[in-house]
This record gives sequence, structure tokens and C-alpha cells, in this order.
Amino acid sequence: MRFLPWLIFLSACGEAPPPEWHADIQPLVATHCGACHVPGGAGPFPLETYAETKAMGEAAWAAMEARTMPPWPADPTCREYHESRALSDADITMFRAWLDAEAPEGESTGEAVEPPVVGTLDPTHTDSVPGFVSSAVETDEYRCFVLDMDIPETMYLEATQVVAGSPQVHHVLVYALDASARQSVLDADAAEEGPGYTCFGSPQPGQEFVSLKTVKNGFPNQIGAWVPGQDPQIQPPGEAVRISAGSTVILQVHYSVLGGEPAPDHTEFQAVMTTQEPDRLVRTVPLLIPWLEIPVNDPSAEVSALFKSYRSDGLAVTSLTSHMHLLGAAQQLDVIRADESRECALDIPEWDFNWQLTYGISANEPLVLQPGDGLELTCVYDNSAENQPVVNGERVESRFVEWGDGTLDEMCMVYLSTVEPFVAEPDVSELPCAGTEACQAACGDNPTPDCLLQCPEADAECAVCMLEEGIGCGLSQCALSFAVDDTCITSCLISTLMFGGSTGQCLADRCADQYEPFMSCAEEDFVAGECDTEMNRCGWSL
Repeated sequence: MRFLPWLIFLSACGEAPPPEWHADIQPLVATHCGACHVPGGAGPFPLETYAETKAMGEAAWAAMEARTMPPWPADPTCREYHESRALSDADITMFRAWLDAEAPEGESTGEAVEPPVVGTLDPTHTDSVPGFVSSAVETDEYRCFVLDMDIPETMYLEATQVVAGSPQVHHVLVYALDASARQSVLDADAAEEGPGYTCFGSPQPGQEFVSLKTVKNGFPNQIGAWVPGQDPQIQPPGEAVRISAGSTVILQVHYSVLGGEPAPDHTEFQAVMTTQEPDRLVRTVPLLIPWLEIPVNDPSAEVSALFKSYRSDGLAVTSLTSHMHLLGAAQQLDVIRADESRECALDIPEWDFNWQLTYGISANEPLVLQPGDGLELTCVYDNSAENQPVVNGERVESRFVEWGDGTLDEMCMVYLSTVEPFVAEPDVSELPCAGTEACQAACGDNPTPDCLLQCPEADAECAVCMLEEGIGCGLSQCALSFAVDDTCITSCLISTLMFGGSTGQCLADRCADQYEPFMSCAEEDFVAGECDTEMNRCGWSL
């Protein structure tokens, strides 16, 4: 607490002296503001010198007091995060006291604190945006670029860095899309003038973010991100992100009108990759609520859902990244333990679309989901007339809003980065329910669909295959009960896609009112062998 000595206002010796630039304010500004507020940095004005900070002092304090700067929307009382940017109440009070004392400079010690310096990598792979000039003049622009990064074999990503190439670059997300998506992104790139293609939400054109196809193919593999002032993202020793052979690397860039005049962008993505298998795999996937219904003119529409882990072991969460669109007002993520106790994972009381930061879980307060634990996600939206975005210079009218990739659609999502012991990459030629032989044997010679679907190895991909193939043997008629409340089955698919574990166990637990009638209906034909051919195509040996 290097900024607290001056807080002892009264003592036997009288009132303490006010804070001074060299001793108190310069270290604070350099530490919390210096990554952006330097000449040529992301901040709109520099705060390097005494004169610069004094001149902009009132504006800087107002931003500190409003908690808009430095950007750290998460409530620091929720939990401890790695490398938090948040200013303490004491820091803000001290800055105000300095201004009230007419900003004394004090004596220089000659040992000024240096601002954070973004480190550098020695990359094995690199490519950049080919001089794209954004059209972000009246509204922001979101663009995806296909990078020239050859992934001929499975690689393991150990570190990344994004080097912004234009003042308009506000933030960047980097994805490695599965080989099956390559042609669609190349077609999207070719269909639009200039490099890249428009992409506000999903980097994969023409595909809904949440669908049965998503469950089968997996969510886009997020491998990097950047916001102003961010250091290279370096995984701890022995940890890496797996990138499958044939993947296409996509750079998704948000260009902001607040960054200045459009200029050729050469934003660069640098990566350190190896073929050496790590001890632990890092995976980043979205926890999301796709069944959004935001009424017209509603200033506080809320959606909430609980996603439980049906794994047989614990899952360590290493970071959280919140995401909503322009109507987002607040977001909360709570851990609901198996004993129903609750703890805060992430609380953003005032959502700001412009600052979608990554919050690293501190080693001092680890976040591990044990079997039976869950994450409850809550999103709040302000769809009032006063909070509508401005498009082409005009404020749009409030309307009924649902989930979607578009600028005027909405999302409710938190990206979770998790780490777990290394396992070999699944063989894409294997059938979805492969690896369930022991469970099938335990189910007997005439297994019921309930026994098979509740196998610990029957994950989301296996469950979807059984449901899709079941159409051919009449199971779709039995599934009509799920059509009444499809959010339940969607929730279970998302839970098991996110955390792993058995989709059937989730359905039996969370969706009993729909699951039990479905099983009663399906069991007779299933046991009679009417579905053997269809289930064999999923990997069951019936």
C-alpha cells in the first residue's frame, strides 16, 4: 500500500502534507494508466509528465471516480483476479486530494516508476492484416481476416501476441477454425471488396453460433485476444492450446471511430507453436444463453440459467471473458456448489461493450468446478428508447431483440478458459459414441436408451447423434415432450459441451418432466431392436 501514508490526516503533529507528483501521483499514473496514455498509445492524451497530468487532472479524476478508467468493469470485491487494473478507493481519494491541493509537484527523486511495457515474443508463426482501411467514421466496424498461417499437422500453442497496426484498432479476437470451415471463410472473403469479410459476432460466416452442427463440430477455437495495454499471452510451462491440423486462423478486429482517422491497418498476430505435446491442455469455450427474449422498451430485461458439471472429476477455470452486445447493462456469473452454496466468479455491474476484458483467475483464489457444481449466468439488458444505438447518425427505435450475430441482435456469454490433463486428439474417423464399450456391456444384452444415454462417456456429440439418427426409427415422435421446453435440452447440451460428462445424466437430472416420458415412449421399440441400425451408426454395437 505505497500510496497510504498521506491518509493519516490528523496526528499529534497536525495535518499530514498533501500527496505530491513525484512521490505519489507519478507512480500511480504510470502503473495504472501508462500502458495506454503515452504518445501514440490507445489513450486520447498522454499522462507521462507532471504538466500533462496536471492539465488533464480533472478529466482523469472524473473517469477514475466513475470507474470508467482505467478500464476494469469487473467488481473487484467479487474475487481476486490476476493483474487487476482496478484502482482502489484510496488511490482515487489520493488523486482528488492532489488536485485539491493545487497539484504540488514536490522534489524529484530521479527514480520515476516506468509504465508497463508490453513484452515481445520470438514467434514461430506470424502474419498481419494487409493494409486494410476501415470505414469506421460514423459507426464502428468489425472485420475478419484470413491469415496465411499453415497448420499442416496438429500444433500446440504456447504463446501469442497481437500488435495493433492502426489507432482505430480497439480490440482483437483470434480463432483457429476447423478445417471444414475453410471454404466458407474463403468464399466470404472473396464476396466482399478488399481484404476480409464483415463479422460482428461469430467468425464463421453462415453458421448459427448455437446449433446441432455446433455441438457436433465444436465451438470456434479461440486462441488469442488483445485489448490496449495487454502483454503477450504466455501459457504456464507444460500448458498449451491444441490447434488441429488444417485449421484456418482468423483475426477478428473491432475498429473504433474514437481511435482517430482511418489509416491502413497492419495489425499483426504472432504465435509460438510446437508439435511437442504438453502436460496439460488449455481450452477456451463459451458458456452462453441463446434463448434470449428482450421486450420492446424494457429497461431491465433479465435472463438467467444454471449450467452444471456432470464430469466425474474437477475442472480448473483459469480465466473469464464476458460478452454481450450494445444493449447489455450488467452481467453476473456465480458458482453454485453441489451443496447449493454460492460464490461470485465475475460481476460486471455496469457493462461496457467497449471494454471486453479477460479476467485471469488468481492463484491465490483458484476456481475449480467439482462434480455437481455449476455456473449460474445472468445477463441484464437496457432496451429502453434512450439506450438504443446510433446507426448512420440516427438513433434506432427499440424493438424485440433475440439472440443473433448482428450488431442490433444480442448475446449472453462468458468465455471460459480451462486447463486439464493432456489427452490424445480424438480420431475424427471415430463414431460419436466410440469409447462407450464398457458402459454398454454394463447395460446388458438388451440395453434401454436410458442406460446408454446416461453412460459417463455419452457426451453431447454422442447424444446428438442418437437423437438425429433416432428420427429414422421413430424416436422423434417420442421427443415431442422436449419441444414444449427446448431450453432444457439446449442447456444440457451446452453444459456437457462446455464441461464434458454425460448429456443423459444432465437430462435425467435437469429435465425429468420431459426426459421420463421420452424414455417411456422410446424404450419398447428400442429394446425390440427397431433402432439397432441407426444406433450402430453412432457407435453402439447393438
